[in-house]
Order: sequence, then C-alpha cells, then structure tokens
Amino acid sequence: MQAKKAASVVQVGKKVNFEPDSAFRGEKKTKPKAAKKDARKAKKPSPKTQKIAAATKAKRAAKKKVAE
Repeated sequence: MQAKKAASVVQVGKKVNFEPDSAFRGEKKTKPKAAKKDARKAKKPSPKTQKIAAATKAKRAAKKKVAE
C-alpha cells in the first residue's frame, strides 16, 4: 500500500500582515434614518377565513377530547 501524502498549505514568500478591514473600509457614509411608519391595524378577517378558523378550532378541540 502506498502512503497518502497529506495535503498541506505552504506559505510562499514573505508573510504580509493583510487586514482587509483597514484596506477597504474608507469613510462610512451615514444613511438617512427611515421615517417611522404608523402601526398598521390588522384587517378584519373575511367570512371565508373565519369559517376555516372556526372549523380548525373545532377539529383541534375534538382531537384534544379524544386524547384525554
């Protein structure tokens, strides 16, 4: 059996202290603050949605009763 060579990273040349932050940062521009939106009121659910919600609620209640 042949011994597998371990893959290793070899540093070639002079080590340079490279800090990308300082190299590319530059001056930060302050972003304008977004105007606060008024809190939106929830829309009244449609009759169709209310029916579905009622059916789901009933289903869950029935399931709970069976589990007890």
